[in-house]
Amino acid sequence: LGLGPGEALPEGAVEAVNRKISQVKTALAELGIGEENLSTLQANSNAEYSRNEGERNLLGYRASQRLEIEVEGDDFADLVNRATDAVTSVEGVLLDGVNWDLSDENAAMLAAREDAFADARTKAEQLTELAGARLGDVISIGENVVTQGGPWPMMNARAEMAVMDSAAGADFSAREIPVEVTVFVRREIE
Repeated sequence: LGLGPGEALPEGAVEAVNRKISQVKTALAELGIGEENLSTLQANSNAEYSRNEGERNLLGYRASQRLEIEVEGDDFADLVNRATDAVTSVEGVLLDGVNWDLSDENAAMLAAREDAFADARTKAEQLTELAGARLGDVISIGENVVTQGGPWPMMNARAEMAVMDSAAGADFSAREIPVEVTVFVRREIE
């Protein structure tokens, strides 16, 4: 959210941004998204100047604030769309992007790790059987973890919002975020 230049004093620019943030918070509260789901990531106040023939003239002050909104729940994709509509309905507010992220990365990681370890054991058993041997004790274990989703920015969301039919509203679709774990298990062969 950025406003200005045009405010005569830095305090005026900050106050103008605070009023807009208050409108955003009210709109989100009407959707059940409370203050505990909001985080200010960045706040700035700067002087804006024009340059004419080597002279620098103060135009006014610009203030901005970057707000992160966390949305969870069973129907979070719909709530993201309604929150996007609510936020962008406040004049002067720009949507910087929508990110999808795992709400419980540990649970996803544990499940992926269990699957990877079971897969490694199945393959090792098959290979040793084909070789006419038996699996022995574990010598070492390692892993490689890849999450391909979080955060996953919806690039150019601001541009999409600018050309979007205001009656249609936001229509972001949620997607699954894959978590891949590859385990490396070295075992003795008997």
